[in-house]
Amino acid sequence: MPSPALCLLVSLTLITGPAAAQTAPPLDDGIRAAVIDDIARAITEHYVFPDVAEDVIADLRERAAEGDYGHADVASFSAALTRDLRRHDGHFRVGWNGRPQRVEVSVDQAGELAEESEARGFPPEMVARARRNNFGFPRAEILPGNIGYVEVTAFMPAAMAHDAATAAMNFVANTDAVIIDLRNNGGGDPEAVQYLCSWFFGDEPVHLNSLYFRPTDSTTEFWTLPELPGVRRPDVPLYVLTSRRTASAAEEFSYNMQTQERATLVGETTAGGANPGGPVQLVHGFEIFVSTGAAINPITGTNWEGTGVVPHVDVGADQALARAQMMAIDKLRADADAHTRAALDWTAEGLKAQLWPVTLGKERIANYVGHYGPRKLVAADGELLYSRDGGAPRRLIPISEDRFMLEGVDIVRFVIETDAGGKGIAIVGEYDNGTSDRSERTN
Repeated sequence: MPSPALCLLVSLTLITGPAAAQTAPPLDDGIRAAVIDDIARAITEHYVFPDVAEDVIADLRERAAEGDYGHADVASFSAALTRDLRRHDGHFRVGWNGRPQRVEVSVDQAGELAEESEARGFPPEMVARARRNNFGFPRAEILPGNIGYVEVTAFMPAAMAHDAATAAMNFVANTDAVIIDLRNNGGGDPEAVQYLCSWFFGDEPVHLNSLYFRPTDSTTEFWTLPELPGVRRPDVPLYVLTSRRTASAAEEFSYNMQTQERATLVGETTAGGANPGGPVQLVHGFEIFVSTGAAINPITGTNWEGTGVVPHVDVGADQALARAQMMAIDKLRADADAHTRAALDWTAEGLKAQLWPVTLGKERIANYVGHYGPRKLVAADGELLYSRDGGAPRRLIPISEDRFMLEGVDIVRFVIETDAGGKGIAIVGEYDNGTSDRSERTN
């Protein structure tokens, strides 16, 4: 029996392999009916839950009888089928690949294909695409406050992504908190999820997840790995960013960490796809992705199918990173020395301006516009722009009505001093090293 990771590799190969060089044919009643019949056959034979399969097929046939699929073109027909099937399982996907005949892949054949793929290495075109995205780890950095940040956009097959994942984890090994960003991650390999999870638990094995597969009537358990090429971080404060686009294996990572009470999830409820599977070839060159397996969490006994993973902190995806940074800073600040606390406060001030924007009125902006020695403030589109010595202007981001940060520059804050009438009389620059300077108004 092939492992879940190898099953995934077979699926990737079948989906991304070159389709026959044909033009999609116009559809008629006969073709549409034959495709719908074949979809029913594929779901009956392969879908992980036979009782649910009956409901899916009944719904599909009812909609077909009502004329919901009378499309003349392949793209619209496929999109309509996919839309309705996904009401039952978010993994369903119907498409056209141009293969003229149905290709049945048995469990044994799938195992042979997977072993052959593993023996000869990954398909070159697959590796080339993955490399351009650094195998799903396109970004790792140290954010202000010594917070590690790792963006994971795909869980590539573990053997392929191993070195990139290891490099990212070792890069953030000396940080005081870690943020894993899954907001643009649509899923991938369960063994890659297992590998990344393992970095955030101790030496004692932890049962993360299980996958049941109907074709073999078997269950595979995933536990934290006993050895890693780096230092484990079982106690580091951990935050996971999610969005509505976070799906499948990325949801598993999130759900594993949530149920193990190992991380704080920040962002949006995820897509709700917990059932892995693969493509089944249909008649007339169509293909359907069918869930043949299901995730089983060892703590809840269930998964996130249809519901998604609900984060601890529900915020828009565009604000999730700043909110997680704020939470990390608040946690780190409690045990920090005075110098570190001051640096954390400086960073928090900038994040608050991003999370809770301050809007200045037109009168106040007009009162601030002017020359202040080498410094100059001008108004543009309801905002203040700052420049010095004739340099390019930058936007001032209000922290309060009289305190600002400079867009793209985090080492300085500006305070505008005013007279009794609210007119600006001086600009004070306060720097993160504790120094300051002052420029009097000159016009």
